[in-house]
Amino acid sequence: MKRLFIFLFAVTLLSGNVSYAQENGVFNHLALGVTAGDDGFGFEIAAPLGSFLQVRGGYSIMPFTVTRPFTFGNVTVNGSTREMNNIPFVAKMLDGGQGRVMLDFNPSSDASFHFTIGAMFSSGNLLNTSGDIRNVLHSDEYGTRGIGLQSDCIISSDKEGYLPIDLKTNKIWPYVGVGFGQAVNPDRRVSAVFELGFAYSGNWQMSAYDMVDYYAGFSDSPEIVPLTSAAVRNHDRGAFDKLAKLPVFPVARLNVYFRLF
Repeated sequence: MKRLFIFLFAVTLLSGNVSYAQENGVFNHLALGVTAGDDGFGFEIAAPLGSFLQVRGGYSIMPFTVTRPFTFGNVTVNGSTREMNNIPFVAKMLDGGQGRVMLDFNPSSDASFHFTIGAMFSSGNLLNTSGDIRNVLHSDEYGTRGIGLQSDCIISSDKEGYLPIDLKTNKIWPYVGVGFGQAVNPDRRVSAVFELGFAYSGNWQMSAYDMVDYYAGFSDSPEIVPLTSAAVRNHDRGAFDKLAKLPVFPVARLNVYFRLF
């Protein structure tokens, strides 16, 4: 009898909350959307939190890779000087994807313009790259010999002879922006939203790895080695140093939503 009373009380309380939510426009609609932007392609789920506020949650991935040659100049390997010129690097942006939670503030219930605050979440690797340096190293040097860019900058390949270099940022990016259109439009089954904004990603840092001790069993993880323009003798034309000064990631995204109910 006691359990039945608790169950009936919980059902009554839940019913009252649902009724309140419906009357005040909280989660009384739900929309599913597809998105395309400079952070890739993805999906979103959106719902109202009242007449002037909507919440969105989504996830995006970047399915494309780009291959570019890169030159490091002369490097030191195992006591000898070798050239690392025109090394093909395969780059992928936001490897592993990126999630987000956004709140849209509408000036009025039927306004298309809105302000947005939220956060984006990622692995902390804005860009993952892998360079083929198998022609620079001997097979027995893969992952076992350091490559000296400078006396204080030693990196290494992995066991397959590839050189990983990542562009690292914070894992959580606070976001502010503006948008045009409503994700959940009670008068339309299909709606579109274009948004522009900035996410604070923290300073961008190009990083390579010294994995010799890691593969030898003396370390639990590869040592992260920050890369600077001086380390590559400015073959990057100052790009590494310029990237390290960028604190934000610009966002431009087009979203199309289908209202489920």
